[in-house]
Amino acid sequence: MEDANQIVELHYSVNGDVVTDDWLFEAKTCMTEKQSFNIKKEWLDKLRQEAFAMNKEFFALVFNFSITNGENFYILNEKTFKQILLLLEEK
Repeated sequence: MEDANQIVELHYSVNGDVVTDDWLFEAKTCMTEKQSFNIKKEWLDKLRQEAFAMNKEFFALVFNFSITNGENFYILNEKTFKQILLLLEEK
């Protein structure tokens, strides 16, 4: 597995999504600091449909609690999580 800190070539689409060769990311960025963040099922449904339409194998919803703290969190489906877990266990 490649170093997690390696720079990945990202492409930004018109609607603000982040696209790589295999991934589609939907970014939900908080402009002000928040203590909680609500996830809408419709966001995940739309993201899954867009990933399928773009022929992307993987997709994730990315969010943070503040644009200034620099930490992002990723929501992905169980299938993708299990694939990542298997890769990590092979190390």
